[in-house]
Amino acid sequence: MIALYIILGFIAVVLVLLLSSVTVKGSVNDSVYVKVGFLFYQKTVVPKPEKQTENESSDQEIKKPNKIRELIDKKGLVATICELAGIVKDILISSCKTVKHIRVKRFICVVTAASSDPHKTAMMYGEASAVVFPLLRGLLELMKWNIRKTKVLVESDFSGDKPRIEIDFKVKLRLFYIVKAAFGVLLSLLKKKIRQTMKNNTVNTQNVNNKKGI
Repeated sequence: MIALYIILGFIAVVLVLLLSSVTVKGSVNDSVYVKVGFLFYQKTVVPKPEKQTENESSDQEIKKPNKIRELIDKKGLVATICELAGIVKDILISSCKTVKHIRVKRFICVVTAASSDPHKTAMMYGEASAVVFPLLRGLLELMKWNIRKTKVLVESDFSGDKPRIEIDFKVKLRLFYIVKAAFGVLLSLLKKKIRQTMKNNTVNTQNVNNKKGI
């Protein structure tokens, strides 16, 4: 009887864990920040904490270049939006069955068109609007959104000199769907490995038979 209680308790714990949600919070502004949490555990994954050397003081801050800012300066505002959207699209396509279970609890995106030339700022504003809102419409169809905490704005700043992208988000996904997706990926890789092994064995067998003159 005690063994049965232990088994039932173990099953209950597993069910609670699988039905609990993994939370991902993040922001993109002057820097990129992403934190992952599960139950009482939280860990910052971006930026990664670095070990300090003996020559560095404990309170010394190491300034790193902002990748988003570098991308905007190099390729422009619209091209940066398209590149970021392409990365998100690849992630969503690779896990399309899991994406529909993602719950977007908060999503705030503010795209600001700005340059030293007012005409260029106006053109940039129109191009950004033409890209951002169709992308948002596609994302709204894929995931479960909290519309009350969803805000997407495209603004123009004629007094600024550099365009900006500011994003703040919080999404949740039950651990069950993550485990299911992981098993699906492992199963797919295993099938590919088996097919490749069978193909190699067939080729080796044919080579051996050819050498024997069969």
